[in-house]
Amino acid sequence: MAQQAKFPACHPCALHLTQVQPRPLPVSPLAPSAPSPHRPLVVLAAVAAIGNSSWCRRREVLLGPVVPLLGPKVAEAKALKAPEVVRELWGKGLRTGEDLSQWKQLLAADCVYEDLYYQDAAKGKDEVLKLIGQKLLPSNSQLIIDDISDGQKSCGFTWHIEEKGVGIGQRGIGYVRLNSAGEVVYVRDLGEPLFKAGELTEKLLEALTKDQPIPERPATGPPQTPRTAGAIVKYLYGDVQKAGGDAARFYADDVIYEDMNYETPFIGQSAVEGFLKRFQNIQGVTFNLEEVSDGDQAVGFTYTIEIAGQPRGIRGITYYQVNDFGKVCYVRDVPESASKPPPVQQLARLLRPGLQKLQPAQPFPAHCECCK
Repeated sequence: MAQQAKFPACHPCALHLTQVQPRPLPVSPLAPSAPSPHRPLVVLAAVAAIGNSSWCRRREVLLGPVVPLLGPKVAEAKALKAPEVVRELWGKGLRTGEDLSQWKQLLAADCVYEDLYYQDAAKGKDEVLKLIGQKLLPSNSQLIIDDISDGQKSCGFTWHIEEKGVGIGQRGIGYVRLNSAGEVVYVRDLGEPLFKAGELTEKLLEALTKDQPIPERPATGPPQTPRTAGAIVKYLYGDVQKAGGDAARFYADDVIYEDMNYETPFIGQSAVEGFLKRFQNIQGVTFNLEEVSDGDQAVGFTYTIEIAGQPRGIRGITYYQVNDFGKVCYVRDVPESASKPPPVQQLARLLRPGLQKLQPAQPFPAHCECCK
């Protein structure tokens, strides 16, 4: 039987998970050679305008729609995908002295950035840029992206902070959504809580909801077996949550489940099943799915947990990844802290700004087989 891991709650294979990399575009054998520098520009314009020619139709199949050669505006017109935006912005490391010009270019004017370390979100480009300035790390530290989900207009990503010569610090998750222009319009970002309540959270929830009646389970139709990350998430927190059911069958035998409210991850389907059942047996707790990114192999999603009789819910972010068999092989979940800013995290940022954690975590193991 799988046991809960006995090492710090860091993703054992975060540096080795498969990321969706852009594939090189195929070269059409029918594509014309590069124009001579002496060829008149009017000829180039004429070539670009022949949208109905057989070569252009062939080129559209291989390389996408024909774009007129009109200078630097062409590059600007091609909007980045959400994972590419994450690499452009967070992938630079968020270090002091970093050039923030890309942030200025890629943030929407009406961007909302929810850093759940704080009580209130930053709203508008100016406020978000001010927040990013506050988040910059010392020059000998950097934010490192562990994994990014696939997707077009939205994605999730896992990260950790690393201080040179010291080690790994705080870990967390980000969720990003773009607008139709390819600009960042919404972010939710959250680092792990440094005070890990663990099983005390379960006991507290049981105490808060002990008088709640057992709800009737509605009929939802025959069981389904979705295979993509987004479809699995929506099914688990939709039909399965409402009607009950075997959630464990969606997880791989060697799944790694990091609930960052616990000191160590849950390893293996049996350990995850026991963990999930303990929460399913608590009445009066509802997991409300908010946004799910549009990936297939992996997704990030935002949520709020509503607790009966409590004035406010608990927000958070989760990252799910599936293996080649359509089973969930990795989960990272980070719930927000009740206090804003959380006292322990506030102390860690003051005393260990390069780690944002009081003690460094152990390095990731060199190799594992969990997500292959």
